[in-house]
Amino acid sequence: MTGDTRQLFLLAASFVLNLVPFPGLHAQAEVAEYICTKDGATRHIAVVRESGYACRVKYTKSSGATYPWNARNEAEYCQSKASGLAQKLGSFGWTCEVAEEAQSFLLAQIERYGRYVETLNDAGKTCYFYPGEARYGNLCGDAYAEAAVVYTCDGTQGSWEQHLAVFIDVEDEPLTREIGNSVSRQVAGYYIENKRLIIESEPIEIGDDGVPPGTSTAQTTIRCRYDTANSWELFEQQ
Repeated sequence: MTGDTRQLFLLAASFVLNLVPFPGLHAQAEVAEYICTKDGATRHIAVVRESGYACRVKYTKSSGATYPWNARNEAEYCQSKASGLAQKLGSFGWTCEVAEEAQSFLLAQIERYGRYVETLNDAGKTCYFYPGEARYGNLCGDAYAEAAVVYTCDGTQGSWEQHLAVFIDVEDEPLTREIGNSVSRQVAGYYIENKRLIIESEPIEIGDDGVPPGTSTAQTTIRCRYDTANSWELFEQQ
């Protein structure tokens, strides 16, 4: 993040720490959400309210989002369609849960870690940590979903670092590692699919005039495993 890009990022981050509930749980824009998993893959079904519609059913997978049903006047129409889609996936071997039930056990961990990040800010190290940007899915291959959050901390002399925090139900603290910085790469997006965390990043290349000569998006695969010390760890798969 350099120059104008960095400034735009900071403008978008109008506050440092945002410990509001997840959008899929309590925000007014979404009134129902299901998380469906099968063999490490994840599907999201949500009833959303948008301008011009009483409701829409939003179906999301790794390739993108579609809106198979909508209603102009009857908001209850979409709830039954979303529930029916979750039941249909269940008949095909998917496990579907109401999002609040699937995510609530991770909320306390993320909020606690957010308070820790806030102490870094108090110590003079500014970090931008947004719980609402968490991505969910079966990363570690256990019976539960995990949550991943990438956040940014400012360093000295205009430098910055991006960190990955993965929250696991059976661990008191998240698994963390540096995943980007102002010298090597900048995270552009991330998601969990097929028991792996895909990090989409752009290399940092600065020309003589201080302007990036052009970037290309690369993918990094992060996996989770149970090590010989009987604890979970993250590793980068080439």
